[in-house]
Amino acid sequence: MNDNPDIMYHIKNLRLHSKASFIRKMFSKKHYELPPDYEFIRHEIEELKTFTAPIKGHFKTLPYSKYFNNTISTLEYQYHLYMLEIELTNILNKEDFLKSEHKIALLPHCMRENIELCKAKSNGTDYLCKHCKKSCYISQISVMLMKKNITPYIWLEAELNKLISDKHTGILGIACIPELTMGLRRCDKKGITAVGISLNANRCRRWMGDFYPTSVDLEQLEKLIS
Repeated sequence: MNDNPDIMYHIKNLRLHSKASFIRKMFSKKHYELPPDYEFIRHEIEELKTFTAPIKGHFKTLPYSKYFNNTISTLEYQYHLYMLEIELTNILNKEDFLKSEHKIALLPHCMRENIELCKAKSNGTDYLCKHCKKSCYISQISVMLMKKNITPYIWLEAELNKLISDKHTGILGIACIPELTMGLRRCDKKGITAVGISLNANRCRRWMGDFYPTSVDLEQLEKLIS
């Protein structure tokens, strides 16, 4: 990971402030005060609330057992801090990622346009898109990534610990905000250069009860890998 003390300070601080106790999750109506160090981004946080408004309603529907799942029970303010952490991590790691000897991307299988008819096949590491439907986001993203010498995998069976064992490998992750944040942190602990793009919405089975199509900002992805 690129050694930039200023950005690393903010990333570590955001990680600290994004932790939520079980008690806070049980009583999520409790107001969260932005740390004094981050008053300068209050305007940005207010803008992010436009995208996270449905979270409060989602949280009210969670059964008691789901409060123990850190992904599903992510609080609104945690989403905001995670989003900032992802952006800072990308700023910190983008240059080193692009210089990595070997670059791979882990794509969420929920982005496939038609999961039941998908013809993707495993190459021994994980599944590769066969471009059976060009309108599928996985197909579009795979084409974009391969042009940049980034091997795109549909993440279905690969073990992350094995994938990140080689410190010469750079990883691009695409996932929902909570999972992407945790993935970037795991790579950081392993000394692996990683960047990521979050999905436009949480629409997989764990949130919706069934699989629904989701998407990612292709223009934002293009900027990250260029």
